[in-house]
Amino acid sequence: MPGKRFQVLVVEDSKPDADLLAILFQQVQIPIDLHLVHDGQQAIDFLFQRDSYANAPVPDLVLLDLNLPKKDGRQVLKELKSADDRKRVPVLMLSTSNNEDDVSNAYDLGASGFVSKPVGLDEYQRMVNVVCDYWFSCLRLVSSQPLKTGTVRA
Repeated sequence: MPGKRFQVLVVEDSKPDADLLAILFQQVQIPIDLHLVHDGQQAIDFLFQRDSYANAPVPDLVLLDLNLPKKDGRQVLKELKSADDRKRVPVLMLSTSNNEDDVSNAYDLGASGFVSKPVGLDEYQRMVNVVCDYWFSCLRLVSSQPLKTGTVRA
């Protein structure tokens, strides 16, 4: 898709982590519009285009922190994946946790992946590059809009 700019929503309550991700996403060679929110309620408002986010784009990818204020990442993921018009939005859970229950629960709720937060700048850069290479270079993303009755995609 020539000229396509990918919309990425980062939901991260740690300002240093959010700032670092914003800088690193600016450095990739893929046209990305990065949107940052800092708690689970802002994420829901953005994802469902409510209140001050009424004109927000539907993201092509969400990076969602597991532990957030107001609504945690599990609650946001569950709400997103239960909505017919948003359930196709891919979500990568981000967490410092390596707990198998957290990982399993995220996948059970519909996460597309679970990424342990890196330690250090080089690891963060590698993670951003891998995420961009995989999600925006290799995969053909499906529109988040529901299929119309009788529509077949080949």
